[in-house]
Amino acid sequence: MKTNIDIDNPCVGICSTTTVGSIWCVGCARYYKDVIEWNGYDMNQKILAMHRAGLHKGKKERGEVDDHCDYLGT
Repeated sequence: MKTNIDIDNPCVGICSTTTVGSIWCVGCARYYKDVIEWNGYDMNQKILAMHRAGLHKGKKERGEVDDHCDYLGT
């Protein structure tokens, strides 16, 4: 039996990517491109986006980066 599982949008309604122009959202910690493209992502892309958000959150908590630091590059 095939199950169609999806990952809910992690948005918490505090989107600094649009209000203050952060590269990383202060609300959900996602990279700005992941915020913009979320609805078009497949399951694997959503998993990777959440992984990037988790890594960023950890780096931010350790004081290694801030939300304006685009260390992923474009």
